[in-house]
Amino acid sequence: MVDAPSKIVTYGASAKYADLVCAIAPYPIYVNLMFSRGASMPDPDGILKGTGKKARHIRVEELNDRLRGKIKAYLRLAVQ
Repeated sequence: MVDAPSKIVTYGASAKYADLVCAIAPYPIYVNLMFSRGASMPDPDGILKGTGKKARHIRVEELNDRLRGKIKAYLRLAVQ
């Protein structure tokens, strides 16, 4: 779903924040991939950023094969 006022694209079971799996927030020189339950997700690679009570994000400045694989793993965790 596109959230035009927030300038993000969200993915989840419904429009409720509780059902949000992830969101893509584009910025001029990077993209944040936000996980609504990121604070409770395992972060073995230490790439989740943020200090909120629930959400964390991965800041993507340059996508390479190594990071792509990690993002896939974090997306799988977020969907569980």
